[in-house]
Amino acid sequence: MIDLHEKIFDKNHLKQSFDSAAVTYESHSVLQRYTADEILDRLKVMNINPRLMMDLGSGTGLAASRLCELYSKAAICQVDISLNMLKTARDKKKDKRKYKHYLCADAESLPFNSDTFDLVVSNLMLQWGEDCQKIFSDVHGILKPGGVFMFATLGPSTLHELKDSWAEVDEHRHVNNFIDMHILGEMLVSVGMSDPVMESDTTLMYFKSAFEIMRHLKCLGAHNVNYGRRKTLTGKTKIKAMEAAYEAFRNKKGLPCSYEVVYGHAWKPTAGSSPAQTKPHTFSLASLKETLTKFSNK
Repeated sequence: MIDLHEKIFDKNHLKQSFDSAAVTYESHSVLQRYTADEILDRLKVMNINPRLMMDLGSGTGLAASRLCELYSKAAICQVDISLNMLKTARDKKKDKRKYKHYLCADAESLPFNSDTFDLVVSNLMLQWGEDCQKIFSDVHGILKPGGVFMFATLGPSTLHELKDSWAEVDEHRHVNNFIDMHILGEMLVSVGMSDPVMESDTTLMYFKSAFEIMRHLKCLGAHNVNYGRRKTLTGKTKIKAMEAAYEAFRNKKGLPCSYEVVYGHAWKPTAGSSPAQTKPHTFSLASLKETLTKFSNK
């Protein structure tokens, strides 16, 4: 169980981690590209025409570039805690729009006026927040009435193979913890967002070795930045023991690395309306696909 009031991440280490990964990020961002496409597919069926958008936790701009293609007349502000990530996004030669803006800021301290943005998108950033409810509250504040918040984040089953393998070795926290989608949905309701919908899906990536998995995470800047992590270098003996434990998960495709991806969206109520007080709609994509298959076969 995650203590929602616990100080989870070392923010300075987080900044340094993503600053260092800016150069290697896109060559390893397979999951990030996939979830960006999934977010865009969801937006395409919504009847919205934003004039000002935000990509919150934009990284090198994977989601931002897709948003600009979908809403070609809209301006966008890319916000990230990593200055190097923003510089990499800005220096891309393909997109030099005059209405593309960049801001280095913490998602938990957004420096914007109320009722500013029509659309806020966040692609695999929320899992790095210390206070997700504070982020949701700030997003609610900066959205215009009728505005949409759309996000993808990681759920608690993410990297469970790596977490279980390290648990065989010692009691240190080697893998970041992630919040359950039901809790995230309740947070959206609690800050005043309306009609939240939460979905979950599990994506598997395969690697040749546990060392390759850890290298992949480091190149994304997504390695362990918890306060509970071991502060000294982990010895070779323990690393070898973890790698041996991970071998129990190996199958014909290699060593699996699980990502529980949680997708969510909600609206800021318009004037005169009230936010939904009922529980958020939650479902797994696997169950949805099964239902649709049964329906189509009738």
